[in-house]
Amino acid sequence: MELSIGLLVESAPKRQRYNRVAHILFGLSAHAQLCPDTRRRFLSAAVEYLTSGFSISDIEQFRRSCGEHPDWPAEDWVISAAQEALVSARAEAVLRSAVSCLELPFIEDAVGESHQAPLMTMKRGRLESKELREVRDQIRVVEAYADLRDYGAMNKAMSRLSVLASSLHQATVILNRVESVLVQLEVIRRSVELWLGAGNLEAVRGLVGTATATLMTQAVECLLQVQGCGPSPLAPQQRNVENMISEMEEYMLFFSIVRSLCMFVDQNFSGFARVFTGNGLRVAGWSPAVEEFSKKRNHLRVSAPLGGAGNAIGPISGIHNLRQLVDASITSGPQLGVMVLFSAIAALPRAEALELVTRMDIMSLWEDVPEASALVQALQLAKWGVFFDVASVLNFSFLKTDIFACKHSEVLHRLVVQSVVLEYANAFLRLDMRKAAVQLSIPLGELQEVLRELILEGRLQARMDLVSLVLTSAKFNRDIDDYSPRSLALLDCIRRSDMAMTDIEQSLRLLSMHRNHAWR
Repeated sequence: MELSIGLLVESAPKRQRYNRVAHILFGLSAHAQLCPDTRRRFLSAAVEYLTSGFSISDIEQFRRSCGEHPDWPAEDWVISAAQEALVSARAEAVLRSAVSCLELPFIEDAVGESHQAPLMTMKRGRLESKELREVRDQIRVVEAYADLRDYGAMNKAMSRLSVLASSLHQATVILNRVESVLVQLEVIRRSVELWLGAGNLEAVRGLVGTATATLMTQAVECLLQVQGCGPSPLAPQQRNVENMISEMEEYMLFFSIVRSLCMFVDQNFSGFARVFTGNGLRVAGWSPAVEEFSKKRNHLRVSAPLGGAGNAIGPISGIHNLRQLVDASITSGPQLGVMVLFSAIAALPRAEALELVTRMDIMSLWEDVPEASALVQALQLAKWGVFFDVASVLNFSFLKTDIFACKHSEVLHRLVVQSVVLEYANAFLRLDMRKAAVQLSIPLGELQEVLRELILEGRLQARMDLVSLVLTSAKFNRDIDDYSPRSLALLDCIRRSDMAMTDIEQSLRLLSMHRNHAWR
């Protein structure tokens, strides 16, 4: 099977990349063998990540895993003792440097003029201020343990960091309270990114729950109170407030996407897909205050040009930096795009699903995947043979190979198939399953199995006649009770005509078999 390192690995955050390569090399099922050229490229990438990293334990595990495959040429995965020694020395230096920061007295750095965007400059300045020196230094320690893949030590350091951030002095001035909350949100965000790098969504789940929702609510309430959430003049303090509002919006987007990943692993595919619809990415059910904040900001973006201030981007129909944020901090953009695509098809009505997945910001996630484009086009044109073939390819290439989606890929793929069959079956009162199998390009036996599952799950109200191979909707008898005698006679003629056509088809098949037998 041919897989793209660029789409599956290099598009993900840096700390996730080795874990993704290792999952593809060692975590796929035995029958999903990579072709030699693809395997060689992934082994080469793994060696590069390991030798440029900080983890000796990962190198040792990589050797053991490769050793279990005697058919893999050793030259494709060998890491020399000299390379390992360099990694060990680099790891020791990084940890020593991080820990020493906690012991050294504070020395203010001479920072020259920054060319960063105002939002990034403000974040940098906040964490580099004298009052937050301890928080900044503790973050360095946490990140050092993450680079060393010592997740036990990282978790303990995170606990100390969380206590430190939450114990910040809470001033009575509203603006200072916002600063304090934003610092705590930044600490939580850094922690989430590190646990995502470790592939541990269970640890992430506790970081995007009630406590984070409370912090976000406090921040937006203070910001609404300070400014009324309106366009501001260029006064320094007001501009600072505008920057904090933009920063808050970025936190809302980040935590909403992370929360959606937790829904995905809970197999709440409907909730996952709906996070990406409408206001979902900015709201995601955090709180009424957050929702009000988002609506007001969107209204002001639309009306700002009339007042000569602000940045008009139109209604909340898309987020221009979605792909950039996902790739840099959360997961692989193309794989998240395929997850959204499958979940929308499986859980939403077809029109709503198509509206979602063809929105510009969502398209930015999957537009680099040719098979995803083919899937959307097949869904639009009802080319079911192409649709099911491409869905199978995407399931293996982008869901099974993802460190978050892999355990749920088969369930989601099955739901996609079921959703198409369910929509098709609901369009008929009486359905000839043989004709339906031809129309849907599904083997008759598989179609019967899918229909049986839908009936048993209560999603399809119908009964199957396995002798005549006819599916009859439960609405059939109820719907004809009020029909006139002429309508009933017409329905009877249609039924008899269907039965006659079935008999003719069977006779033609028998005749063809007899002729073939005679020619032999």
